[in-house]
Amino acid sequence: MLQLCIMPRLILTPEESVFCAKFSHMMHGLDTPHFSSLQLYDRVVKDIFPLVYCATDHEARCLGIFLRTVFEPLRRWRFDKESYDNEAAAKLGFSVAIGSPARCSHDQYCTVFFKWYDKMTKIILSCFRQYRDHGRACLLMLIKLIGVYPTCKRVGMELMENLEPLTSQEELKDVQAMAKRCHTLLGHHNSTLHDNA
Repeated sequence: MLQLCIMPRLILTPEESVFCAKFSHMMHGLDTPHFSSLQLYDRVVKDIFPLVYCATDHEARCLGIFLRTVFEPLRRWRFDKESYDNEAAAKLGFSVAIGSPARCSHDQYCTVFFKWYDKMTKIILSCFRQYRDHGRACLLMLIKLIGVYPTCKRVGMELMENLEPLTSQEELKDVQAMAKRCHTLLGHHNSTLHDNA
């Protein structure tokens, strides 16, 4: 599904990006047999998020919109156990294995969620270090993600520190301008975050 239905479509237009994310959530909500939502979300982080390394500006924006739409409920489930129990753990897609009656507990989900966000952070920081090659795409994607990512102040501060060199470099004015915008947005977002989320 990811390879044939979602990946080719999510980078076409912003509307298609939203459609792909909502279609995935709909499959989850309908308790589609043999559809593992957990595995899909895991593959999104491991296979789709790294597309930022080779994305055009348009594709990076679409990627950011898709990821934001995907991660809005995932972030809510991380911080609201009741929502997680009703909207995630109660569904077939959160079985620990396809066909198993056992569901992923909230504690297990929080561990997986942390790993997803940690991987995303590593990719973003890697793009910042290689800003000449990946800086524009990463910043365009990150601007769309702010609000659902990051989830803790420590990561937000780390991102802002790593953005600092980009905000003062003069060679690529467009990257500099986007880095300044991203830095400002992260500053506002960080004021709403907790230290250990």
